[in-house]
Amino acid sequence: GQIGKRKLNLLTRALALLFVFGQTFGMIQKTSDSLAVCFLIPLIAAAGCAILIWFADLINSQGIGNGTSILIMASMSNNLIDSLKEIKQNYYDNLFTNNFDPKLLTQFILIILVLLLFLIVTVIVQITSLKIPVQYARNQSPSKSNSYIPFKINTAGVMPVILANALMQPFKMLIPIIKNNQGFENFVNYLTNIDIVNFALSLHILLIIVFSFFSTFMNVNPEDIS
Repeated sequence: GQIGKRKLNLLTRALALLFVFGQTFGMIQKTSDSLAVCFLIPLIAAAGCAILIWFADLINSQGIGNGTSILIMASMSNNLIDSLKEIKQNYYDNLFTNNFDPKLLTQFILIILVLLLFLIVTVIVQITSLKIPVQYARNQSPSKSNSYIPFKINTAGVMPVILANALMQPFKMLIPIIKNNQGFENFVNYLTNIDIVNFALSLHILLIIVFSFFSTFMNVNPEDIS
């Protein structure tokens, strides 16, 4: 019910703050020996995370859109200008000089086509829905027979991928710590005997599947649909 959703939202926010604090602490600890700095900077990062959570809730309450998705999009587009400058330097400037290279033009066209293809596929998957017709036991009419319940193909959205990427970050921070710890020699030797790339990729895919299941379960409420 509504009480359960509030408790789940509070738990999610608390875990987000703890995760930000722990991740920032692990990053700062490798660069600073000051205990005050190691605790002050993670506290500032956690406070910034709390402000972003409040800002996302404010966007949701005003009906502008999904606050979390808007903030994520703003974060992802942060390096857009630098990427465009790099493309201009690597392709545009060289294409319109005396040293014209047909291979460079082909690469540039292929990059644009691949980006457009990814954009089109993403939009199609995002807006595609499965229409489940509604069956009425009685009082059927032509208008009712055409009613249906739309189910989005991508109900979970992009959150499972984002959460999986976030959970994979601590493993990257733990690897240098484990390698420098003599007590983890056997564990390090075991990791060197397996294909760590395939293991990490399999774990990443598994996390995406698990988060997709739970995200779909939370977004699609059978009681509300009925």
